[in-house]
Amino acid sequence: MFILAAPSERGTLLLPRDRRVLHDAPVRDILGALVGIELGAADLRAFLSGCLIPDGRPQGGREFPRGWAAINLQDGAVLWLRQVNGRWSVAAGETAGLLVEYAQLGTAADTPRELRVSATARSNVTDLDLKILLAQVEINVPLSTEAFVVTVPPGTAPITLDELRANDPLSSP
Repeated sequence: MFILAAPSERGTLLLPRDRRVLHDAPVRDILGALVGIELGAADLRAFLSGCLIPDGRPQGGREFPRGWAAINLQDGAVLWLRQVNGRWSVAAGETAGLLVEYAQLGTAADTPRELRVSATARSNVTDLDLKILLAQVEINVPLSTEAFVVTVPPGTAPITLDELRANDPLSSP
């Protein structure tokens, strides 16, 4: 569908199917235009890794029956844990009006392989139901700067953020 590479809070988006590219744009704006959620690069890494928010510091917590616990993080975020076979795993999280459900935990430090993101009643985002599948996940491996370079095929035309917002590239056939 798309390739997004961002060594920092700015990145490059390649839409191979449309043969369009957006260079050096804020990740928050790119994701807002693509999927309707404005997440910066650090926010996205936290979502995908099961941390929910960058630098999430526990503010308190509580345990519930049947192997459930909630960890309160700063800024009102809540991380939900579930105990299975004596091990705690991240099951879900709520932050900034979004609910993130984690499934199919992998073997590498229990990193999630599937996420579902939806809006809560406190969200300003409407009609959000996003499913993210992760494959070929490697944890704590050194990355060279080339890992963040998008190879743009010849004949690929530039696109602006305004065009990206107007065209809704993920819904086209």
